[in-house]
Amino acid sequence: MDLKNKLLFVFLFTILLTLNSQGQKTEIYASLKTLITTMEDESMLSILPFYHYIENPIGGNETKFPFALDGHISPHFYLFDQENKHPLTKYFMVDVNPQIDIRIIKDQESVPVRTASFKPGAKLHFLKSIPLFGNTKIQNLHVGYLHHSNGQDGNSIAELAKPDIRDDLEYINDSHHFNVYNGDFSLNWIPVGFDIYWYKQRADVKPNVSWLKFVKDNQTGQSKYALSSTAYLLRFNYNIHVGNPQTPLDGYYSFYRPSVLFKVIRNVKRYPNDIEDKKEYELDRFNFRMSWGFGEMNLIENYNLLTRLNADFSYHVKIPQSSNIALMIHVGYHGSDPYNIYLEDKNIFFKIGMSTGRFLYQKEISGL
Repeated sequence: MDLKNKLLFVFLFTILLTLNSQGQKTEIYASLKTLITTMEDESMLSILPFYHYIENPIGGNETKFPFALDGHISPHFYLFDQENKHPLTKYFMVDVNPQIDIRIIKDQESVPVRTASFKPGAKLHFLKSIPLFGNTKIQNLHVGYLHHSNGQDGNSIAELAKPDIRDDLEYINDSHHFNVYNGDFSLNWIPVGFDIYWYKQRADVKPNVSWLKFVKDNQTGQSKYALSSTAYLLRFNYNIHVGNPQTPLDGYYSFYRPSVLFKVIRNVKRYPNDIEDKKEYELDRFNFRMSWGFGEMNLIENYNLLTRLNADFSYHVKIPQSSNIALMIHVGYHGSDPYNIYLEDKNIFFKIGMSTGRFLYQKEISGL
C-alpha cells in the first residue's frame, strides 16, 4: 500500500473511532440498521443473458450468446443488526458478505463454469449522523476487507498457457493477452466509504398507482396496497488495493477505481390501513452503479477513454406473494469487464431474471 492510500485509510479509520455520537435517538439506530440491511446489494440470477463483446468477443465470434446462465450470489450475514440500545454496539454493525459470480458457458461441452469469481469479504458499519447541507446527512461510514480471485492456477498469460489447454479450446483465448480459460487471478482490497440515506413519507397514501391497481381486494374492488414512502441511498466507495498480486496486471488493470451507487426503493402499506400501523412492504427498487478506473490501462488492446468506465442499471419488482423474491431487469456497459481476468473485454449486456435479498417486508423505518 503506497503512502497516499495509507494516509487515506488512517484518516477514515480515525473518523470511525473518534466521532462523537451523542444526541441521536435510540429509535434512529433501529430504523437505520433496518434500512442499511434492506438496501444492500441483491443476489441475481438470469437465464440466457445477452452479452455483446464489443472488441474482444470470446472465441472471435461476436454473434454468439456466450452464456447460458449468469449469477451474482451475495448473501449477507449481520452481527449487531438487531442491537440498538447497547451504549457501544448500537453504533456498529458487521456485515460478512461472501460473494460469488458465475457465468455458465452455453456452447461448450458440459456447459461449464470456466472461472467463477470468488469475493469473500466483511465490512464494519459505523452509524453516525453528519449534516452536510439542508436535511442531507451522512448516516453511515464503512471500512472492510475484500478478496477477489477465480480459484484457478493456470498461467496468467494466454501465450504461455497454450501447452496446457486442449487444442479444441484454444480459441477461447483468441485476441486475449490474458488466459481467460484458467489463468490465475487474485487481488485483495480494503474498501472504505460512506453512505447518505434519506427517507420520504407521503402525506397521503395513493392506491391505484403503478402496478398496484392490478392487486385488488375481492370485496371492495380497491387496491390492497398504496404507495407510502420512498427510501434513497447514495454510496461513495473506494477500494484500496493491498498486497502484491502474482498476476502481472500493470498497464492492464486499474488499481484505483472509486465507485458511486444510487439506489431507490418505493414502499407500500396495506390499503385502507389503520393509522397506527407503520409497517411497510417494498414495491420495487432502482439501482444505478458507476465506477471509473484511474491509473495505467493503455496496454489493453483498442484502449480508449471509455475503457475506464463501468456502469449498470437494474430494476427489481418484488412479487407480492413473496417476502424476498423479485423480478429483475439488468443492463449495463463494461469498459473493462470486472469478471476475473476478462478485464481486457468491453461489453454491453442485458439480463432478465430474478433477484433476492432482505427486501422491506413488514418493517418500520419511519424513525429516520
